[in-house]
Amino acid sequence: MRVDHINLRETHIIGDHTKEQIVQPHDAPALGRHQMRLCGMSQADETFSFVRKRPRTHQILVSLSGSGRVLVDGAWHQIKTGEAYVTPAGIMHAYYAQKNWCLAWAIYDAAFDIPQQTPCVVAASETLFSQCIASLHQEVYGIADVQCIDAWVTLLHTSTCRLLGVEENASPLQRLWQEVAFDLSEGWTIAGLAARMGISEEHFRRLCHEEYKMSPQAYLLELRMQRAASLLSATSLNVGAIAMQVAYQNPFAFATAFKRWSGKSPSAYRKETGE
Repeated sequence: MRVDHINLRETHIIGDHTKEQIVQPHDAPALGRHQMRLCGMSQADETFSFVRKRPRTHQILVSLSGSGRVLVDGAWHQIKTGEAYVTPAGIMHAYYAQKNWCLAWAIYDAAFDIPQQTPCVVAASETLFSQCIASLHQEVYGIADVQCIDAWVTLLHTSTCRLLGVEENASPLQRLWQEVAFDLSEGWTIAGLAARMGISEEHFRRLCHEEYKMSPQAYLLELRMQRAASLLSATSLNVGAIAMQVAYQNPFAFATAFKRWSGKSPSAYRKETGE
């Protein structure tokens, strides 16, 4: 059945009887290092329903059992066990549970490059994705060994890359930005980043425009604001502490930059998106 996108309202309904196991960046800091905002598993009831018109994040949702429907190319499709609904940032997507729908999911910052340009269903025959999330959750709320947590996050990210068809052999430029994303509290400069690659600032700018369609300054700001948004949504850190984590010494300067980026103040963004 075709649907009219105009009639789909922004909807975020978990459901009173849905059971969820969620891991957030303050539980597992390694998530942030892989540009992952959240991951989890949901045993959804029939009121479970989501419509996101302009999401700022990518989502990978793997159907494990039961019945659910997803929106692809303007029509509702039944998603089968062992299939994944991949939804890129900035593009409207929607899904809802029908009966005893069990799913595993991960949410990534928009700065993480994925090949999918529109919401789609892809094969996800491997069980590594869901096993990693289940084991990560068990470790976080059990022994909580940091090395084990980091290992499970790395495996989860590897599973995501396989599922998406993302090339894991990163280019020197991609590796540099991964290093930046690993520590966004560092006061990175464009001159310093170019020097780390052994190239001129102009060549560095040209490479960034070719690879990311934006300047190095704009991409660095995007990484900082994406991380700040993740921390506002998933943690109780105050604005000053979050500002420090993305290299802003002045929380007022951070709040101004964040509002310019998101259209909302940090407190308003947290109220709207926080769990």
